[in-house]
Amino acid sequence: MTSTNTLPAKFSKSFDGYKNNAALRGLFTFALSLINPVYAGMAIGVETALFTWQENRSKKWEILAEEFDQWESIGEELLKNQEFLHCFRRVIHATERTQNETKIRYFARLLKATTDTEIISSVEEYEEFLDIIESLSFLELTVLSVLDKYESRFPMKNGENEFQRCLHFWDIMVDELVEKFKIPREEVDSIFIRTTRSGCYKLFRGAYAAGDTEGKGTLMPIFHRLKQVIMVNNESISHKN
Repeated sequence: MTSTNTLPAKFSKSFDGYKNNAALRGLFTFALSLINPVYAGMAIGVETALFTWQENRSKKWEILAEEFDQWESIGEELLKNQEFLHCFRRVIHATERTQNETKIRYFARLLKATTDTEIISSVEEYEEFLDIIESLSFLELTVLSVLDKYESRFPMKNGENEFQRCLHFWDIMVDELVEKFKIPREEVDSIFIRTTRSGCYKLFRGAYAAGDTEGKGTLMPIFHRLKQVIMVNNESISHKN
């Protein structure tokens, strides 16, 4: 039986903070119970049970723990907060359904935001954001992030509408998506069209009927809210799996 402050040497350095943080130990034991209650029972007295998981799952949880360990405010009181534990449960199940490391970090940052009511006002808002991150593929998140970069560089001029503004950069942006992210040119429009389901992007319609508007559109306010929550230090999404 291992001490609660001692982890197997085989575990990676990303868990260095975990071994001295009772709250993190509690969270990951709770996570274990969500996936396999039998292992959770073992983990009550033998923490090494947590680390018998296959390599793939262990790596995912390392990423979560690494991101969690940056939270100065995390404490054992969160283990008694039913709303937080509900949100954590959602993060664990979302993590099980993705292979993308960056999305896992986004899940963790979104969970952290639930501890500040000025950022996330309710569990319902948290679930809405989590559903958006889950529903969008990483490629879709990438194209929206690239569009955000260009919209920031090209603010609307006096007398312009959103469609006229996008004409200043759209072709250049598509070239970047093709060259840097290896997206087939003929698929760029369809990727943008698919993202409309998230509410983060709207297509130009109606008043913009003049000219080629297929696939062209603009980011919605909820994308900018989400970006503030899940990105840090003005980072941008990179195409990394």
